[in-house]
Amino acid sequence: MCSCFVLTSKKKGYFSALLTINVLPSERLVIRRERFGGWYPASAYVCAKTLVELVFQTIYPVLFSVLVYWLAGLVPTAGQFFVFLAFLELGTLVANSIALLVSAATGRIVLAAAALPLAMEVARLYGCYYVPPATLPYYLWWLQAISYIGYPYMGVLQDQFAGLQFSGCNVTNATNATASCFQTGDQVLQSLGIGFLPVFASALVLIGFLFVLRLAAFYVVKFRP
Repeated sequence: MCSCFVLTSKKKGYFSALLTINVLPSERLVIRRERFGGWYPASAYVCAKTLVELVFQTIYPVLFSVLVYWLAGLVPTAGQFFVFLAFLELGTLVANSIALLVSAATGRIVLAAAALPLAMEVARLYGCYYVPPATLPYYLWWLQAISYIGYPYMGVLQDQFAGLQFSGCNVTNATNATASCFQTGDQVLQSLGIGFLPVFASALVLIGFLFVLRLAAFYVVKFRP
C-alpha cells in the first residue's frame, strides 16, 4: 500500500514533467516575436498554457487511478478513492509546474533535461518513503519540507491507515532493528512520524506549491531576456 502511491506519484509526476520541459524552449522564439509585437502579455500566454495542459493533466490521473487503486488493494470505499485521486492530481500538477519553471528558467531543452531530474530525485528521495520523518536527521528536515511527493504520500497514508484495526500480526515495524507488531493503523503512522499535518493541510501545501511555482514561471517568462 505504501509503495503503490510513491511509485504512482513518481512515475506520473516524472512523465508529466518530461512532456513539459520542451514546451517553452520550443516556443520561445514564437513567444518573443508575438510579445514584442504586442499581441498579448506574458500572463495571457502562461494562463492559456496552464488551462490547456490542465485538461490533459486531469484526465490521465483519473484513468490511472481507476485501474491502479483497486488492483493495489487499497481501502475499497469511494471517499478514500477520491482522496487518493485528489492527491495524485495535485502531485501531477505540481510536478508539471516544476518542469514549467525549470523550462522557463533554462530556456533550452538540453539544460532543462539536465536540471529537472535533479529536482525530481531530491523530491523522491526525501518524499517520506525512503526516509520517514521519524528517522530523518533534523538538519535535513528542509529537504523533506520542499519535497512535493511527501505531502500526497502523508495525506494518502493518513486517509488509508487512520482508524484501521488489524487482525493478527500482519503489519510489522521495519524502521526498528527489532520487528514489532502493529495492531492499529494509527500505530503505523506514529512509528513513521506521519500525522503532524492533517490530510487537508497536506492538500493546502500542494495547492500553495502549485500557486507559487506557476507564479514564478510567469515572472520568469515575463522578465527573462
